Amino acid sequence: MRKVLLFPVAAILALVFFGDVAKAYEINGYVYNSAGKGIPDVWVELLDDVYTVIKRVRTSASGHYSFPQLPGENDYIIRVLTDGVHIGQERRVETGRDSATQHESTDFYLRAHPEFEEQAKAPTASKKATASKPDPSGKARAVPPTPPAAANEFFVQEVPPAARSAYEEGVRLLETNPEGGRLKLKEAIDLFPDYFAALERYGVECVKAGQWETGTVAVNRAITVNPRSHVSFFALGVAQFQLKQFPKAIETLTKMFLMAPDTPNGPFAHYCLGMSLLKTGKPADAEPELRLAKPGMNIPSDVHLALAQIYSSTNRYAEAADEIEQLLEKEPVRSDATSLRQLIAHLRAKAR
Repeated sequence: MRKVLLFPVAAILALVFFGDVAKAYEINGYVYNSAGKGIPDVWVELLDDVYTVIKRVRTSASGHYSFPQLPGENDYIIRVLTDGVHIGQERRVETGRDSATQHESTDFYLRAHPEFEEQAKAPTASKKATASKPDPSGKARAVPPTPPAAANEFFVQEVPPAARSAYEEGVRLLETNPEGGRLKLKEAIDLFPDYFAALERYGVECVKAGQWETGTVAVNRAITVNPRSHVSFFALGVAQFQLKQFPKAIETLTKMFLMAPDTPNGPFAHYCLGMSLLKTGKPADAEPELRLAKPGMNIPSDVHLALAQIYSSTNRYAEAADEIEQLLEKEPVRSDATSLRQLIAHLRAKAR
């Protein structure tokens, strides 16, 4: 297997949470069907903003879920998985932005998959939609008759029980035993080759582990099954970039941004897209992508050198010097620091 080690992907794709550990936050809410009735025993996942699962819980008999003891000032994704009847959803939630509350309440209203639409309709829906339900504080609250702002719906499948069990076990193992988790996800795929959730998650985890070719095969298959998942396109684009398949990476990541222009994976996707454009001789197209990548966390430092190269080639010497200075601020003990400082002086002289 060919290995391309441009940078440690585990450090890029894994998110470290920072916050005030003395002040814990909670995200909670209910999962309803379209009639306003709570859906019990549904998996709800808490993910970070690069789609790594942090915790998983099942809804209670009334459809309630809760993720307590979260550090403040973080962005999360709450994902409600399908129960085989309803279409799953996901929504971004922020904690710690509003100092007045330590609780974020986020409800989900799931639509039934078309083939189950008639079965999901309840004759007393209008009454149930306005019934009072307790919130975690014990106070009664009214369920609104119409759903809140729509969350992102995602692909739903009927999955054989054995494959579903292997998938769920794989997801659980990923937190403590990534290799074992990947093996379980592969087992789920072997049991059900078109299992989209398993294909995508297995592909993403392989890419995070630096197994580019294996990840490419899995997410390509996931896209064949469900061509509307921006996460699959992101993982595929990263793998193609690492494999130096730059034209393919450009095509894949461009499609990803058309589907999800505000994806949490945006900064790193912009980096891969910009570097791919630069490698294929398109510096003018690469510049805006690399500029969008710069503010992101854990973006490889060569983004500064790439921008410096673009600026210098277009006689913007002061901007090129600025980029190299930013690089040295981040990495002051680089082995080439002396030559880079000499280059800065040269660029400053040319800018006069």
